[in-house]
Amino acid sequence: MAAAAELAADLYLDRGYLSRLLKRFERGGLLRRAASAKDARRQHLALTAQGRKAFAPLERRSRRQVRRMLSALEPMRQRGVLNAMQANQMSFAAPPSPHQIRFRSHRPGDMGWVIARHGELCASQFGWNEQFEALVARIAAEFVQKLGTSRERCWIAARAGQRLDCVFLVAADTAAPPSCDYCWWSRRRAARVSAAS
Repeated sequence: MAAAAELAADLYLDRGYLSRLLKRFERGGLLRRAASAKDARRQHLALTAQGRKAFAPLERRSRRQVRRMLSALEPMRQRGVLNAMQANQMSFAAPPSPHQIRFRSHRPGDMGWVIARHGELCASQFGWNEQFEALVARIAAEFVQKLGTSRERCWIAARAGQRLDCVFLVAADTAAPPSCDYCWWSRRRAARVSAAS
């Protein structure tokens, strides 16, 4: 169920035009309105059974068209298109609440993202070149190959399947890259954890 004002904003439609369109749908038995329980000035809209029946073939046709377009692409390019669409949607969405962000353990593909993201951020903030990214790659490889599961961990912060940030906890004797705002290894933090263990 949607509100008329939100529908106008989402579809970038003139409110007067949308109002006339909705009245026509309502007269045709496709749409019903209900006043909001919280605010009588707001009108909630919903399709009737007849409206859902009329909408169903349009939805199926739209899905077939999208399926045809995506099926012409290789799987990696399909994933790229879907990720880009999701990123656009998230960019214009309301700021997420902390409850929408979850932390998970790293999995295949995450370390490559961490290395690339680290290289991009430190290049833009400090002007560091690809040599620093290579250093991060070596440290990431060592972390994966010598992971001490009892005292070391990587968490990936994600929302709606999109990576947002990462946190690494490593033993104090693990080599760390030079300090920067985006560094994910911190000797001091590791030392404090080690001392508390």
